[in-house]
Amino acid sequence: MEKVIKEKRMHSVNIVPRDKKTYYDTTLSASSVCNLRTFEELMELSSIQKYFKFIDEEEFKHFNDLNYIPHYLVNGIKAFRSNNVIEWIKKELVAEHDGQRLVTKFLSYPQANKPPRKIPKELIGICGDLCEVGAPPPCVYFLIDKNKIVYVGQTVNIYMRMKDHEKNKSFNRVLYIPVAKEYLDKIERGYIDSLNPKYNLDGKTLKNRYLQKREVYSHCNSNEKKGGKIN
Repeated sequence: MEKVIKEKRMHSVNIVPRDKKTYYDTTLSASSVCNLRTFEELMELSSIQKYFKFIDEEEFKHFNDLNYIPHYLVNGIKAFRSNNVIEWIKKELVAEHDGQRLVTKFLSYPQANKPPRKIPKELIGICGDLCEVGAPPPCVYFLIDKNKIVYVGQTVNIYMRMKDHEKNKSFNRVLYIPVAKEYLDKIERGYIDSLNPKYNLDGKTLKNRYLQKREVYSHCNSNEKKGGKIN
């Protein structure tokens, strides 16, 4: 009878094999095992709570349910080491971005506020306040109607260009940024694509966008035929 009871007890114990891909496979000392934390204890640590402003507790629970957070199994119970969890956060949830270059990097036209070369003697007394009116700088400009951007363009003579626009566009303000000639196309295209002003949505603009999309599509297809992977 005693033998039967022992056999029943042996069959009632479920031994779960460790998944080496999911759990840390390392030798821990007895003191290290005692210092491991349950998930609830982990969430109470100040070193983990510092991350709550970016990853709330519900998200941590979700990651834990999916076995994403590194952990150990002690008698079938998940156990965590805080240092391992913090390293996992840095590696898996933190990404660095370099940001975007500011358009002001291209404001390299040198003739702004150019001092006058020769001053009539009648104006000598105010020579420090005078500036020479020279040729307008090359620029990317914005036509604005009721505080809404309705057109983006580029020109090397903004005064002449405005006369052309007055014939067929409605606007009450003009803003511009001086841009070196070699960057005019790039800066203008960037603003048109991001702002989509109504007067820029002409046949030429739409055709350019179609050609760009078709070029990308053709490139993707050629990669697939060659067995390349597209990220």
